[in-house]
Amino acid sequence: MATTAMAGIMMAGFVIAGCRGTEPVQCGPTVVEQLDPSNIHMLPNAAPPTYLTDPPTSGAHVAGLRVSGLQQQPIDPVAQVSSLEVGIVIIQHQNLDEASRSMLTGLAGDEVAVAPGRGLPARVVATGWGRKLRCNDVDLIRLRAFIAEAAPLAPGGHSPP
Repeated sequence: MATTAMAGIMMAGFVIAGCRGTEPVQCGPTVVEQLDPSNIHMLPNAAPPTYLTDPPTSGAHVAGLRVSGLQQQPIDPVAQVSSLEVGIVIIQHQNLDEASRSMLTGLAGDEVAVAPGRGLPARVVATGWGRKLRCNDVDLIRLRAFIAEAAPLAPGGHSPP
């Protein structure tokens, strides 16, 4: 009887442990952020504004300024917001190995900027107009879904190719 009870307890522990899964969650949910009330067009050489969030997802920006494709340096916050307004999605990263950076490179293009970041709240942060996705590692499926979801929501947005 004791052996049967012990086997049942061990089996229950195994089932409960198995429910946790072995794969870590790579990305959290998409966060819809409050739109920055300072959402104005600014002159190209104006003093940099302060944004509500970091990296910013809305706020003061320069009309017509857009950054896309693979970037070798971090993107200035004004350029980030300017790009987000026209539907560009920005994927920033920090502390990734070469293989992970290489996977992100495949996402870069006319409608997506991929750049290193500074002081990010996660190893990979994707931003769209008013939206943010934090990932603890590269999750291409989730990042592609975020791009498809976020790009058309910008004031000047469009559907990605």
